[in-house]
Amino acid sequence: FAARMLAFDADKVHDYATAEAWLTDPAVIKFDTNALLDIAELYEWSRKGVKGKPENAVALYRSLDLPEARRRLASMAMAGRNMPKDVKQARTWIEEDAKQGDHASEAMLGLGLLMGEFGPVDEREGTRWVERAIAGGNKEVSASYGMWLFNKGTPASRAKAVDVWKTGVRNKDDAA
Repeated sequence: FAARMLAFDADKVHDYATAEAWLTDPAVIKFDTNALLDIAELYEWSRKGVKGKPENAVALYRSLDLPEARRRLASMAMAGRNMPKDVKQARTWIEEDAKQGDHASEAMLGLGLLMGEFGPVDEREGTRWVERAIAGGNKEVSASYGMWLFNKGTPASRAKAVDVWKTGVRNKDDAA
């Protein structure tokens, strides 16, 4: 934990090489999957001074059996960042974890369906997944979902947006 905090401090001042050094200490990477996610993030974004490359990030994410790692892979695939663009594969990764009850994956899937990130907008499915994430206590989705509802522009959708934002406030979604 201390090594991760020192890496975090180095990252804040853009000393990515030092952050990488703290995170790649054998005692850290052997016992801390969050450190592996942090290392992969440095590599994914090609931070200045790090030895690892974006392909190392992809390999690390693929090696971790974690919803967060699959969400990051999906984000990369959706954007075609450091891998071929593959929206279908991205959806598959996210949907697997959403079906298992991972609320962050439910939120990402739902918002992606509402915004048309996986193809044509699917309001019914998107709403179902987002509302499932909110019901599960996801603290980050209410603001985005509320904004989507508000921008629909109907009186009913705007009233629902306010209700969603209120739920977000109760769930400690600071953006709500």
